[in-house]
Amino acid sequence: MLPRIAAFSALALLLFHGARARDPSQQPLSPQTTRSRPNIVFFLTDDQDVHLNSIAYQPYVQRHLIDEGLSFKRHFCTVALCCPSRVNLWTGKAAHNTNVTDVNPPYGGYPKFVSQGLNGRYLPIWLQEAGYKTFYTGKLFNAHTVDNYNAPFPGGWTGSDFLLDPYTYSYLNSTWQRNQETPVSHEGEYTTDVLSQKAKGFLEDAVKTEEPFFLAIAPVAPHSNVDVHGGNLIDPEASFTVTPPISAKKHEHLFKDVEIPRTQHFNPEKASGASWVRQLPRQSPAQVEYNDEFYRSRLRALQSVDELVHDIFSLLDQYDILDNTYIIYSSDNGYHIGQHRLPPGKECGYEEDVNVPLIIRGPNVPRGITTEQVTSHTDLAPTILELIGSALRDDFDGAAIQLSDNLLEKPEEVRHEHVNLEYWGFALAEGKYGFVPGHPNGRLVRNNTYKAVRVIAEDYNLYYSVWCNNEHELYDLNADPYQLHNIYPSVNPDDSGSPAVHSTTILSHTVEKIVSRLDALLLVLHPTGDVANLKDAIEARFDEYYQKAQVKVEFSRCEQGQLLDAEGPQSALVYRDGLKWTKLLGVCIIVQLTASSLGTAPCSRVILHGGSKSLSLLSLCKNIRGPNRTLMDTSSRSMAENPSDPAGAYTADERTTTLLDSDPEGKILETSISRSTSRWSMPGTERHGDEETPLIARGTEDVKAKSNAGILGIISVLLLGCFIANADGSIVLATYGIISSETGELNNGSWLIVTFMLAVCAIQPTYGKLSDLYGRKSTLITAYTLFTIGCLLWSFYIQCPLTVTAIALVAWKLDGSNSTASTQVDENKPKQARFRRIDFLGSTTLALTIVGFLLVLDIGGQRLPWTHSLVWIIFAAACGFTILFVLIEAYVAREPIFPLRLIVHRDVITAYVVTALQGAAQFAVYLTLLENLRVEITARASVTNAGAHLVPAVCGNAIGGVLSGIIIKRTASYKLLTLAGLLCASTGYLLLILLWSGNTDIWLSLLIAPGGFGTGIVLSTTFVGLAAGIEESQMAIASTGLYLSANIGTLRLGNDSGQSFVGH
Repeated sequence: MLPRIAAFSALALLLFHGARARDPSQQPLSPQTTRSRPNIVFFLTDDQDVHLNSIAYQPYVQRHLIDEGLSFKRHFCTVALCCPSRVNLWTGKAAHNTNVTDVNPPYGGYPKFVSQGLNGRYLPIWLQEAGYKTFYTGKLFNAHTVDNYNAPFPGGWTGSDFLLDPYTYSYLNSTWQRNQETPVSHEGEYTTDVLSQKAKGFLEDAVKTEEPFFLAIAPVAPHSNVDVHGGNLIDPEASFTVTPPISAKKHEHLFKDVEIPRTQHFNPEKASGASWVRQLPRQSPAQVEYNDEFYRSRLRALQSVDELVHDIFSLLDQYDILDNTYIIYSSDNGYHIGQHRLPPGKECGYEEDVNVPLIIRGPNVPRGITTEQVTSHTDLAPTILELIGSALRDDFDGAAIQLSDNLLEKPEEVRHEHVNLEYWGFALAEGKYGFVPGHPNGRLVRNNTYKAVRVIAEDYNLYYSVWCNNEHELYDLNADPYQLHNIYPSVNPDDSGSPAVHSTTILSHTVEKIVSRLDALLLVLHPTGDVANLKDAIEARFDEYYQKAQVKVEFSRCEQGQLLDAEGPQSALVYRDGLKWTKLLGVCIIVQLTASSLGTAPCSRVILHGGSKSLSLLSLCKNIRGPNRTLMDTSSRSMAENPSDPAGAYTADERTTTLLDSDPEGKILETSISRSTSRWSMPGTERHGDEETPLIARGTEDVKAKSNAGILGIISVLLLGCFIANADGSIVLATYGIISSETGELNNGSWLIVTFMLAVCAIQPTYGKLSDLYGRKSTLITAYTLFTIGCLLWSFYIQCPLTVTAIALVAWKLDGSNSTASTQVDENKPKQARFRRIDFLGSTTLALTIVGFLLVLDIGGQRLPWTHSLVWIIFAAACGFTILFVLIEAYVAREPIFPLRLIVHRDVITAYVVTALQGAAQFAVYLTLLENLRVEITARASVTNAGAHLVPAVCGNAIGGVLSGIIIKRTASYKLLTLAGLLCASTGYLLLILLWSGNTDIWLSLLIAPGGFGTGIVLSTTFVGLAAGIEESQMAIASTGLYLSANIGTLRLGNDSGQSFVGH
C-alpha cells in the first residue's frame, strides 16, 4: 500500500541526501574498458554479528579484507531476518516495497519473492544486462525447497548451485541444486566444505569465460543448525530442532575458554527494552554457560568460512585478477546471545541484530580504514552497479556507497545520516532455552512487529522505535551505547534504569521535541537546502508543525506480515512556510462515477518537490508506496514499486504526471505518499477537508509521453465504462414506461426502476471487495462478461459491441494487480481462501437493510397504508438487519465490507448527503420529463424522442465534471465550487418549476441543462472533498458508499419527488 513516504510502514525515513542518479563526485574506481571491467566476489554469511566480535576470530578475513580494504562501522541490515534482508540486498529496495517480510509464505520466502515479480528484477538480471557472467552458490532465500526449486528457477544466473530447504541449515545433511538439474543430497559431508568446492569451481568457470563476472558465495555459517522432522520448513505443521551450529571436526577443539563479551547489557540485573523484551527473566547460570558454548560453536563454524575466504583470495591471485576484483564481505543480519536477557537469536531492532559487517576491498578502495558513513543493505545493489559503471535504476531505495578517499573524511556531507529498520511477525529463541525457560510456548513470540530508525551524526546517535502494541523506545547511544535506558518521555524511570544516567536533553533540546521530529520522519519530506538533517529539523520555526500539527505514528494492531490497514496513519501534513498546514491530496476526479465500478481507489495524495519546484501527481487508481525517503530528497525518484503490483507492470514514469510549481518562493515542501492508515482513527488526528491553503500548487502540465500513454489508457477504460453504465441506466429510464404500458402495469412501472437500482445498491460493496481480492482486471472482465450475456439474453444487442470493446480495453490497459490500496492479497493462497475473506454476512445484512428500508418507503402510504402489518414487518426486519450489520462489522468481520467509522465521519456524511440529494434532484427531473412523455410513448411516439429530452442534462453533467476538474486543478479549491454547482442546479430546477406547462416541448426541456451542469460540478467536488477528508486506504469503500448514496437518493427521493411533481 501504499505506499507510502510512503511507504514505509514505519517510521524510518530520515535525511536521504544522496541522489538516485550517479553522484558526479564519485566516478568508477577502475578503468571501464570492456576487457578491464572489474570482477566482483561477494561473501554473504548468515547471522554473523559485529558486536560479539566474531570477525576478531577470523584471521584470514582480517588479513585479506580488513587490513587491505574499507570497513564500515555503521552498516545496517534493514530487517533482522534472513529472507527479507536478502531480498532487500539483492533488489536495492526496502522490505515494505518488496513486500517480502518473512522467511516463509504467506508473507515471505522464495514463493513470495517470485509472486512479487522480483525474480526478473534483481541484481543478477541487471548484471547480465550489463554484460556480466553471474554465479551463485550457497543459500539464496528461505523457502527455496526441494519441491519448488524449479517453479520457477531463480532468474539471472549463468551458473548456480543452491542450498535447498528443508536441508539448508543441516550442516551434515545438506541438499544442493545445480543450474537446471535435480537436487542432490550431500548427507555426511560438511556443508561449508561442499560450498568451498562449488565456489572454487564457479570461479574457474568464470575466469574461463574471459568476461567480467560476479560470484556470490553464501555459506550458512554461523546460523544455527536446524533439523526438520518430517515435512518442510515451509509446512506450518512441520517440527524442527534448533541447535548450535556445527563446525568441521578439525575445528571442534578451538576456543574452549572463550566467553561472550560481558558488556553492561549482557544478562543485566535490571530488565530493559520494551514490549515483550522488558518481560524477560534474568538468565540462570546454567543458561549463561549454555550461551557461552553456543557462542563458541558459532566461532568454530566460522573457521571454515575464514579458510574459504583465504582459498578464494589465493585463486584470484593465482589467476592474476585480484587487482581487478572487488571483494565484498557481509552478513544478512546480526545476532544476539544474552544481551537484554535474550536467548540466542535475532529479529530485534537492537544494535546486535541490525549492525552487521561490511568490508569492501578492490581497485582504488582505501586500505586499512574504517569509515563511519551510514549505510545499509539497501545501498549494496546500487553500489555494485556503480562500481561496474552501469546506470543506477530509478526505483532503487538505496544509494551507491562512497568509496573514494576524498569522500570519506566527512561522510555526512555526501551521505544521509539515517537507516530505516522494520520487522513483522515472530521472534524465535534458538537453542535449548526459550524466552521463558520451561514454558511450553516459550520459544516463540508472535507480536514482534515494530518500526524504527537509526539517526547517526557527529553530535547525536539515536535509536527510535514504535512497537505494534504502540510502546516506544528512544535511546541516546552516545550516552547509553548498550541501549539500556529508554528515555522516551512516557516511560517510567523505574522501568528503564536510573534517571540519573538518562539524557535530559539532546542537542540542547528536550527529548519531547526530538521525539516529535523522529515521529514525523516517515511522514514529512523537506526540500534540499531547508532541512538537511536532524539539526535543521529542530529549528524553533518548525515546533508548531512537528509538535502540534503533525500526526503521529502508531499501529492499529499486531500482524504477522505487512497488512496495510494495521500499519497506522501514514499521511503527512504539508509544510508551507508562513502559511497554515493542510493535508495534501491528489486531484483524481477523472470520471469518478466509474471509479467504484472499476473496484479501485482514486488517488488522494501528491508529492511536492520544493527544491526543484515540481509537483508529482500520483497515477490513477494505484496505491503507490514510497521508498526509503528522507527529509530533503528532492532530486530522486518519488515512488517505488507497489507490492500490490507483483508483475511490476508500472514503472516510475508510468506512475507519475509532473506539474510545474509556480510558487516563486519554492516554499512548498515534499510530502509523503500515504501508504496506509489505521482501521481506527487516532484521537485528535481525524482528517477533515481543509481549504485554509490550496490543495495543490498552481501549475501547468508537463506530462511525459510514457506516463501520458498509461493514463490515457486508463481514462479510455473509465470513459467507456461510464458510458456503458449510464447508457444502461438511461435505457431503463427511457423504456420502463412503454414496457409497463404494454404489460398493462402502468401503476407498477416504477418498480422496474426500483429493482434495477436495488440490484446496483446491493452489489456495489461486495464488488469492491471482490476487486480487492481477485484484482481489478479479472473482476471487471467478469462483470462485463455477465453484462454481455444479459444483453444477449434480453435482445439488447446494441450494447454488445460496446461491452466487447470494454473487455478488450480492460485486458489491454489495466494491470493484473491483485490488490488495491486497502487490501493486500496473499497470492500464494488458493482463490477459495481469498473468497473466504469476503464479508458475506456484512454484505448480506447491508443489502437487506437497504432493501428493507427502501421497500418500506416505497409501499408505505402508497401501495399499502402505513398501518398495514406488512409495512411494519418489513420495517422491523430492516431494523433487525441494521443491528446485525453493525454487530457483524464491529465484532465479527475481520475485513469489514463497510467500516463503521466512516459512517460517523463528518466529511463522509457531508459528501453522502450532498450526493444523495443532488442525485435525487436530477433524477426527479428525469422522471418528470419521462412520466409526461409516457403518454406520448403509449401513443406510439418514439422512445428515442423520450430519451432525447435527457440529453441536455447528460451533456451538462459531462461539461460540469470536466470544467470543475480544470478549475480544481488550477485553484486547488473545491468548496466554493460546490456551492456554485448547487446554486446553478437549483436555479435550473426553479426555472423548470416556474415555466413548466405540462408539455414536452424540446426547447423547454433545455431548462434541465443547468441542473445537469450543476450536478456534474457537485459530483466532482464532493468526490474531491471526500478524498480530502479521509485517508487513502479508506477511499475505495468510501467512494463505493458515495455512489451507493447517490443511487439511494435517486431511487427513493428522486422517484417520490418526480411522481409528486407529475401529479401536480
